[in-house]
Amino acid sequence: MALGIYLLVWLVVSLLLPAEIPSPYSVFVDSHNYFSISYLREHVFVTIGRTLIGFSGAFVLGIIAGLLSVILHIDRYVNTVMIFFHIVPGLILGIVLLSIFGLGSPVPILMILFLVTPLVSIQTANAVIKRDRLIEEMIRVSGGRLIHVLFDSYLPALATSIKSNYTIGFGLALKVVILGEFIGSSSGIGYRLNVAYIFMNMQEVFFHFSLILLIMLVFQILFSALYSQFFTRLLYNE
Repeated sequence: MALGIYLLVWLVVSLLLPAEIPSPYSVFVDSHNYFSISYLREHVFVTIGRTLIGFSGAFVLGIIAGLLSVILHIDRYVNTVMIFFHIVPGLILGIVLLSIFGLGSPVPILMILFLVTPLVSIQTANAVIKRDRLIEEMIRVSGGRLIHVLFDSYLPALATSIKSNYTIGFGLALKVVILGEFIGSSSGIGYRLNVAYIFMNMQEVFFHFSLILLIMLVFQILFSALYSQFFTRLLYNE
């Protein structure tokens, strides 16, 4: 649905501004000039790999930070710190990391960790705070241990945030890694976008942009299937 709307808007704009914006059809016909096995290996797979590495780290760290902040009753302070890191402009962060690490994978991966971890942590903490406290009290009254509280009270609450953490977090991670590659990398889709921008090759710019949306769509479909198969049935016994 979202991809269809994007194509429709793109088509309309290309008709209104034919000299500046190429049509979806012309980009599709010209795509063989950019899409190849070497392109996949040197750029697409590199971008996907960086995104998965950075997002996996941010996802795990964010959930741990959010859970611990609620368990230790310091969520207000942790959220304040996380908001500070989350609002740091990505461009400035990328320039700082580029000056430290130089060109390569560390810049986009670390940008994901700095910018996505706070988002996951805040959403996790907010979801766990809204957990069913009645169940928690019943477990404690019946002599249950902390492990029972975690599995029967915290885990169901955590499950509600996993989907939003992935949906929003992965989208942000992909955008951040593209920005990081644009700023400080010699490979990846972001790097190719930078080259296309320098030469004002709008055909290639829109090809890469469409490819980014396609990657996002594929991973959203995969996650939705996994979530339905494992998390929903496991935690809610559906």
